[in-house]
Amino acid sequence: MELKRHYRQTDDGENIVTAVTVLHSGKSPRQNFSHRFVEHGIVEGFIEVADGELRLTSGHGDDAEVLVYTLLREPGYYCKSTGERIPISAAAWARAKTVAGDLSRREALNWLATRGLAEDDYEVTQAYEVELAEDAHAKYRGVPSPCGRLVAAHTLEA
Repeated sequence: MELKRHYRQTDDGENIVTAVTVLHSGKSPRQNFSHRFVEHGIVEGFIEVADGELRLTSGHGDDAEVLVYTLLREPGYYCKSTGERIPISAAAWARAKTVAGDLSRREALNWLATRGLAEDDYEVTQAYEVELAEDAHAKYRGVPSPCGRLVAAHTLEA
């Protein structure tokens, strides 16, 4: 995915994001968004995460369009053999994102042990794994332009 952020400058000289425009959604409807990108998008007001969806608003005003992504997995610990999300305390996860994952790893190992699973039967992701709705991806999917740069498919239509 490629985005363009639109800014305005406040009276005190700070640049704030007023909107984003999706230039293309990549070659595949499946995407991985870093937790930092999603957290910044929530703060900047163009991303919402709720009810198993990540909703990204492209454009502003009457031209705004909401791209709806199905959340496949959120950042966290997952059991490799079952696909289950391993519950990690908020304190341990916050520490894992900023310092070291020692506490969150211990919590994951404890969860695995209580189920009789191997210690290496987990994986950690810091990404939001999502899939864009097919109609939106058909419109915004990245295709090579005549100069070789990826652009949204609908921009090349005659």
